[in-house]
Amino acid sequence: MKLFELKKQAENRKSEARKQARTRLKKLRVQLADDTDVDANEVAEIMQAAGVDFEELERQVAMLKRRRALLAQIERGKSEVARAAKIDEEIQEAEDAFAPTLQKHQQQVARLRAEQSDLTESYKLISIENSLRSGATCPNLAAAKERLASQRKELVRQQRGLEHQQTHHKSSAKVLKAEIARQRSMGATPPPRLAEEIAVHESKAAGFEQELSSINEAIGELEFQLEELRERELDPNCF
Repeated sequence: MKLFELKKQAENRKSEARKQARTRLKKLRVQLADDTDVDANEVAEIMQAAGVDFEELERQVAMLKRRRALLAQIERGKSEVARAAKIDEEIQEAEDAFAPTLQKHQQQVARLRAEQSDLTESYKLISIENSLRSGATCPNLAAAKERLASQRKELVRQQRGLEHQQTHHKSSAKVLKAEIARQRSMGATPPPRLAEEIAVHESKAAGFEQELSSINEAIGELEFQLEELRERELDPNCF
């Protein structure tokens, strides 16, 4: 067996070993977060294979437990969040309708505000969810979102540039066609260069259409991937 083949096999084994180590480490974090009994020797083996020490493992497990606690808090308070949002809608409806009797209107709003004040704690849940979605406890997911968003921003920039150029060529072709029609209406014979210029502009506009189609497809794929990441933001086992 040649040296480069041996090197390739060694690299593949190392890559597979790292992958297995990460998978075992993730499973171990979940087990420890669940307070499941684990074998100490197995833990030591996994830590060594994954290249983490006890302090790092303890930090990762604590972060996982924190995410679960926040998500559990969100679940417990969903009904209160919904009620608080409903109260906001009722207040807006009451203000829009503006009862004929101002005193009655003010009393109704005061009653709703009083009930809402008892639910102010529920608004903190929105902040908690936003914190989870920001990637504070799932840095890998946040980095992936940032990378995809950056790629989408660049594609949108290219898209707008191509649309601007395409519009320019279409408008130019339209102006030249109008000039040909004007000259013919006056009994004149338009110079051949006008038709040639129209063909050039229309060809370029068609070319931009193909490029735009590819870019739109790429943007759609990035948006799909971003939506998949957003769905994973509230995964209790995300890390």
